[in-house]
Amino acid sequence: MTKHSNDTRRHSNGPVVTAIASGILLAAAASLVKGIVFGISILLMPQTWMLTLLALTGFYLIQNSMHKGMASVVMPVITGATIAVSSAIAVLSGERLSYMQITGILLILFGTFLGALK
Repeated sequence: MTKHSNDTRRHSNGPVVTAIASGILLAAAASLVKGIVFGISILLMPQTWMLTLLALTGFYLIQNSMHKGMASVVMPVITGATIAVSSAIAVLSGERLSYMQITGILLILFGTFLGALK
């Protein structure tokens, strides 16, 4: 890819914000999967349609942020946001995290923050 002086992909925070939003939506969709029991009646459940909407919106936001931003910034932010939201949902659901898990989550989030810096 040829570098141009008017390349706005390197100077905009829009793709990072979109990546955070997509990570949040994908984590919310993944948390809904845990509660769905698979069977023929799955299509009648409102959780299925909410899951589908969240996953499709998250996928669209990923594609949008990948189109507008650099993959080396966008993908780590999506991963970090997904881990943060999934961890928050787990803690709010009553799961207890060990010190090693908390340390790992914090290191991943710190690395994501460093990766998003320009």
